[in-house]
Amino acid sequence: MSIKINLYDFFAYTVPGSLYLIATFYFCLIFGVLNLDWQLIRETIKDQSLLLIILSYLAGFTFDPISRYWYRRFAPLGLEKIMFDVFRVAHPDINVKFTPSDWNILHAFIRRQNIEEYSEIEKFNANKVMLRNTSFSLLLMSILTLLRGVMTSFYIWDFAVAVLLLCLSLITGNQAAKFDKWFFLAIYETMAAYGIEASDFVPGKITSPKRGSTKK
Repeated sequence: MSIKINLYDFFAYTVPGSLYLIATFYFCLIFGVLNLDWQLIRETIKDQSLLLIILSYLAGFTFDPISRYWYRRFAPLGLEKIMFDVFRVAHPDINVKFTPSDWNILHAFIRRQNIEEYSEIEKFNANKVMLRNTSFSLLLMSILTLLRGVMTSFYIWDFAVAVLLLCLSLITGNQAAKFDKWFFLAIYETMAAYGIEASDFVPGKITSPKRGSTKK
């Protein structure tokens, strides 16, 4: 059995996956499971870079289902219907037969019709996945930083870093929701464009004037 991983999926999970690994390492440091050894860290990054990339991808892929619960704060359930209503309001004169529940079939249809258009739409989805997991990983690091402060003497520095991480988490979560909206809207608009002819916008036959026919 062959396993295919496209480039978008790879980066969508690997980038935040590296943050999950950092959060895990941070967790182990707080509870004394590991000791901080910069020389060992540098050697591991240098000699085991490929292994770290694979582990980052697996970490991102593993934590992704959990990150969806945090993501609901930014994008409510039924976003495909919300964006379908936005599409209908923006294009009231375009009649379509598909419904919001058909979005996955429409997505597959676009892939079969034009792989370049599909790739452009898939970028939105990949960015959403990457930012959704980045937001959740930053949230975890914010909680761990607060936990570290409670377990020590709770320096103001710990609180400031935790607040900064939380703000970054909220910003990336909102950005993920923006790409999610663009993803659904792009599907609906692309499918609507497939069924549109030039005559739908410009009635009648259009002919270019012949040269020299302009009256003086």
